Amino acid sequence: MPALPQSPQQATAVAGAAKLNCDSGVVTSEALATAAGASYTLTLACNEVTSKSLVMASLQNGSNSGGDPSLSRIVPADGGTVTFTVVNRGASAFNGTLKIGFVVFN
Repeated sequence: MPALPQSPQQATAVAGAAKLNCDSGVVTSEALATAAGASYTLTLACNEVTSKSLVMASLQNGSNSGGDPSLSRIVPADGGTVTFTVVNRGASAFNGTLKIGFVVFN
């Protein structure tokens, strides 16, 4: 298991994309207004990722207090990207940021 840094590496997404070249970190989404039943996709460029990587992640609200965000899919790919899909399972829209913490195992 990779050692987690004292202060996690952090990035903020712009238009559903962020870059963070490390084996663990936290990505904060842009402010979201994802409707109930809809999904949000965040693509992270990360030089540690291959299609054979195991990427574990957790999701929490940043400034969001609406909807019911659920991390539904994580897809690592060759070329150093991983795509996270978040579904709004709630009855109201998201109204702020979300945070995705991740760790990459190779």
